[in-house]
Amino acid sequence: MAFLKFTLLRSGLIIVCFALFIWLGAGLWVSAIAAVIIPLCITYLFFRTLRNEAAATLQRRFRDSAPPVRNKAELSDADAEDSIDPNARIDMARKPSRASERPTDDPANYRPDSYGPGQSPDRSS
Repeated sequence: MAFLKFTLLRSGLIIVCFALFIWLGAGLWVSAIAAVIIPLCITYLFFRTLRNEAAATLQRRFRDSAPPVRNKAELSDADAEDSIDPNARIDMARKPSRASERPTDDPANYRPDSYGPGQSPDRSS
């Protein structure tokens, strides 16, 4: 929550400073640059505790030991995977018995003899 407060504070200051400098007729580029630099200085000097709390929030969120954030779909997928019987036999080494059962669109199953003489998958003639 501290990060959100700090972000909203700085964004509000940027908008106010930009509008003020535009109103004073400083020009678009000068207003934009001043609207970024002045709120940076203000929040750095006068809002140290809020800035430190926001930094601590980000540090807790992105450290390596932080728990991952998961949405409902990921949680339901994890529940479905957990409900599978761990003793069920899965044969990962099983291969099709005949060549006709192999998918022809899969590039891993490319056979050069399936093309005519002088033909390749890249050119048609």
